[in-house]
Amino acid sequence: PEEALFLELQGLSLQPSLKRITEEQAEEALLQEAEAKALAEVLDPEGRKPRSPRRCVRLHESCLGHQVPCCDPCATCYCRFFNAFC
Repeated sequence: PEEALFLELQGLSLQPSLKRITEEQAEEALLQEAEAKALAEVLDPEGRKPRSPRRCVRLHESCLGHQVPCCDPCATCYCRFFNAFC
């Protein structure tokens, strides 16, 4: 099948630009491409996903009405002077 494809390209006066590279070179090229794409996404503020809300309430902050736990695993949300604090 590859020979047939090559013959078709020769008939069209097209030269395939194939180059042999080592596995390490291919892997390095893929990593560089992925890093460049990741960097572009980080630097593009419009393309960023909105930040998720905090997943826990810090110590001495109000936890009233929150459905998230206290950040400190030993703390609990308790009522103090009509407010709830971790």
